[in-house]
Amino acid sequence: RFNHSGKWYDFIDLIVQPAPLQQPHPPIWIGATTPAGALRAGRLGAHLYAGATDAETFAAYREGLEQTGHDPESRRVAMSLSITVTNRDPDMEWQRIRDQAAYRWDFYRVIREEMGDPMLRVESGCKTSSEDRYRENELIGTADQVIETIAEFKEKLGLTDLVYFGAHAGTD
Repeated sequence: RFNHSGKWYDFIDLIVQPAPLQQPHPPIWIGATTPAGALRAGRLGAHLYAGATDAETFAAYREGLEQTGHDPESRRVAMSLSITVTNRDPDMEWQRIRDQAAYRWDFYRVIREEMGDPMLRVESGCKTSSEDRYRENELIGTADQVIETIAEFKEKLGLTDLVYFGAHAGTD
């Protein structure tokens, strides 16, 4: 049982049931899309689910952990990647999935704009105004290329977990 009084909600004698199986509680994950959000997640000692791929966001998270005495090695760090494994030419594969990718990424673009967050860019430099502007957010390649890229992200960003952003609807 607990009480909470905040800016938007007040709860009095709230009961949360069933009690968590994990003790003292399930792991707390906080999503962050900017360095400021990641710093806050770190200060709170939560695990990080990043909606970003820039090194600054991950460095801010580690800084937040260290500021509050949390061991970065004791925390998990995750991000999502949209992955298509293929033996075909990646540009040809992109042509096959680009409409679905544009639909998906445009959905997230609107949400991020409403939150005041920048659009996710897996790589930098794409300046086109068509559906191709989302190409850089799609990891498309052979199994070896995908594994190599994931390993680079793991090393560069300190990832412990990867959430697979699966195949696009309507594709085989």
